[in-house]
Amino acid sequence: MVSEVIFDFSKCWFLRPNAVAFLGGLIRLIESQGRKVTFQQHTLHKKVKRNLQQNGFMYAFCQDMAPWQGNSIPYREDPKQNKDELVHPELLALNEVELDFAGVEIFASPFFNFAIGQLLRDIKPETLNRLLKFSNLNTVGKQILKLVIENSKRYYSDPDFRSRVDQVISEQANTQ
Repeated sequence: MVSEVIFDFSKCWFLRPNAVAFLGGLIRLIESQGRKVTFQQHTLHKKVKRNLQQNGFMYAFCQDMAPWQGNSIPYREDPKQNKDELVHPELLALNEVELDFAGVEIFASPFFNFAIGQLLRDIKPETLNRLLKFSNLNTVGKQILKLVIENSKRYYSDPDFRSRVDQVISEQANTQ
């Protein structure tokens, strides 16, 4: 597995708020795997850098400059955002957990991989199906969640498959 992921923004001229949120989640996922994240800040175009400073993204990840009020949507991280602090202990204690997606219209598989897929590392699929409930999940969210769970089941139950997936991810990271 690659020990460091480097972000080069030289071909990035604009980041929508959802891209900033996705990037933040991706970075925290990489960090949770014990890997180092490096920003090549010198590759940020002036307007993109200014926006990331203003919304607090740069403050959260790589700069001491505090964000300020303006026209960008503030970058935010919830203090208890990972499954080890909220959902995971409840499931290990065999307590039911409900995740409510009311008002959520856009879903991304990296979110479900990070939030749900990793639970299958040490919780049996049958137990997860019995204890983890989802409400107000639209059709697209259900489809993505189903695919993530199926992939995670295979990833954590089949060492050969896991090895091949890890190898492909490592090779892709090395060619970028």
